[in-house]
Amino acid sequence: MKGLNTFHFFMETSGLGHQMELFLDYTTLEKEVDSFLNEIEKKSGLTISAEEKRKIKDVYFLAYKAHNSEKRKDGTPYFDHPKRVALLLSNFEGVNIKQIIIALLHDVIENTDIEHDFINKLFGEDIADGVQHLSKKDWKDYIYDIDNKYLSSQEKSYINKRKVQRDNLLKRLNSKYTYEEESEKLKQIIISGDELETNKGISKNIKHHAKKLRDREYFGGMIELDDDELFPKLIDRVDNLATLEGYSNDKVTEVINHTINYFLPVARQRNLPICLIMIKQINKLITNRNLKIRTIRSIKNALFVSQETKHLVNNILSHSTNLVQSSKLKAA
Repeated sequence: MKGLNTFHFFMETSGLGHQMELFLDYTTLEKEVDSFLNEIEKKSGLTISAEEKRKIKDVYFLAYKAHNSEKRKDGTPYFDHPKRVALLLSNFEGVNIKQIIIALLHDVIENTDIEHDFINKLFGEDIADGVQHLSKKDWKDYIYDIDNKYLSSQEKSYINKRKVQRDNLLKRLNSKYTYEEESEKLKQIIISGDELETNKGISKNIKHHAKKLRDREYFGGMIELDDDELFPKLIDRVDNLATLEGYSNDKVTEVINHTINYFLPVARQRNLPICLIMIKQINKLITNRNLKIRTIRSIKNALFVSQETKHLVNNILSHSTNLVQSSKLKAA
């Protein structure tokens, strides 16, 4: 089924009453996608073949439908974000079709019901794997890995009780169910978000440390991504830094710290222009919001920068306008 047309796949697997809606959506979007493709070609200098255009149209349609009910914090349609990421990415030298596709799809596994296997059937394993690698796991998957030193006696008792229930269930399931059925049953016994919310004290602390473990694994693993996966992720962060208007100062500070600790070191090694753009964005956020973050020292420590890069960083942090010397952004 590799390369199966998304629109036809939806039409074949949906009810008759829903097919007209899909048809109208697809025909309406075709003009929008044509405009999107023209802009990608203009910005990137790529010559996109007819087959590649068909594939990108299918990807665009899938991402649009998947995110259709989602809104960003600022109230804008969520799909505007992956679309912007793809368009921003096309400004960089070396961009390719796979990166554009992954950029459009990068949040569908994490944010929607679309799964790896579905993307694999439509667009192939390399695209499905790329999107999967950019998708965070559920923070609840990390609850049992929290170090006891961060937990109160009540929290330790609570989690240990759930561990016993989980392990006992697994023993019973081993002889009765397939692996897939076991996994589904286990999801029901592992602590759910609703259950955690019934005890606010436990929820806040457990959720905090589970998320820290997840983020450490997720962001720390970026260095292992290949360029076709990493560059969309870096531009995803650039767009997120540019669209933080609706967030509290605490959340913005968290995003900035993640960027300094995880994104800048990787970007410095793999794509210096993106690294410098992020630094400029961080400085602007800190200045506009009057945040108390020791930016220059943190950034320099994160980058282990050379004298040449220190000079560039200092220029940017001093509101230098010489971010990019040419009209075309080039990878380091």
